[in-house]
Amino acid sequence: MLVERKDPLSLPAPEPQAPRRVGLARSIAVRFPNWLGDFCMALPALLQLKSRFDRVTAVVPPALADFAAAIPEIDAVAALDAAHRNWSKADIERLAAAKAECGLLLNNSFRDAWNFHRAGVRPLFGAAARCRSFLLREPFQLPRVRKNRWNHLHHARKYAAMAEALGGSPWTGRFPQIAIEPAERRPDTLLLAPGAAYGAAKRWPSAAFNATARLFLAAHPAGRVVIVGGPGEVRIAEEVAAGLDRTENLCGKTGFRELAGVVAAASVCVSNDSGIMHLAAALGIPGVAPFGPTDHTSTSPVSEKWTVVSAELPCAPCFRRVCPVAATPPCMTAITAETVFEQLELLLAEYEK
Repeated sequence: MLVERKDPLSLPAPEPQAPRRVGLARSIAVRFPNWLGDFCMALPALLQLKSRFDRVTAVVPPALADFAAAIPEIDAVAALDAAHRNWSKADIERLAAAKAECGLLLNNSFRDAWNFHRAGVRPLFGAAARCRSFLLREPFQLPRVRKNRWNHLHHARKYAAMAEALGGSPWTGRFPQIAIEPAERRPDTLLLAPGAAYGAAKRWPSAAFNATARLFLAAHPAGRVVIVGGPGEVRIAEEVAAGLDRTENLCGKTGFRELAGVVAAASVCVSNDSGIMHLAAALGIPGVAPFGPTDHTSTSPVSEKWTVVSAELPCAPCFRRVCPVAATPPCMTAITAETVFEQLELLLAEYEK
């Protein structure tokens, strides 16, 4: 059983990237990833870019626009009309109006590279992917994610390598200070995020979350549990909440900015490998993350305040959405509530104020 803290400075990185020819550009437009978790993993690179560029315009999907606007290092937000779809004429006009003197793509989309080109954002930098290299200046040659093996290359360090090659400061792993107003702060608040958009195999069982909450409430007579997640995870949250006292189930009941405030008010968190896990790490909340079919060497929380627990079975990481062996993956059932609770108590003793 792997039980490990992840110091951001020790996260596996790609080979150093040669400097890119940015010239005298003082403004940059950055296409951030669409998914919350990847967006949060890119935030340390934002600090690096801000050390080189006076003005940063963030190009983000609509769901992340308010969150991006709460980050002081982002000077302007160009929110797309929709994620994962063709750009509208208004999308291109918004980006063109930013008058960025260069651009950086933190995703592998050909469509985004083409639309940055249409908006006049040049030179454009990003990883060589999906036949888009002819639109990029000196494309980055970064290792691809390999299935069925530990990649030992963290996503956040890939973003950082590109930012540093554009003249940004060296990687520190720090996050920007995010201007989110926390919800009501109470001591001994355990936040549970039992969902995961990627698929059922990635979820630690609801019964294990429930058992962890029971151990926590028994150890903290004045403590409480808050459950969060998206509208599609309501049934999972109800399973987790079953029979628990002093528990508030907010799953599916918060907008994104409100969700961020709830996360920011927690004392400690247990989350699957998900966007909420990365959001909590970005907001400085300590936590424990059970990992099963996904690769903790690539997507662990970027925080020394988080502990990763993984059984590391021979079949992991398989990256499957549904386990072919059992309805509940053995790599997740091997992680016990007692192990996770023990790590929570260590984190509370270290970080609870």
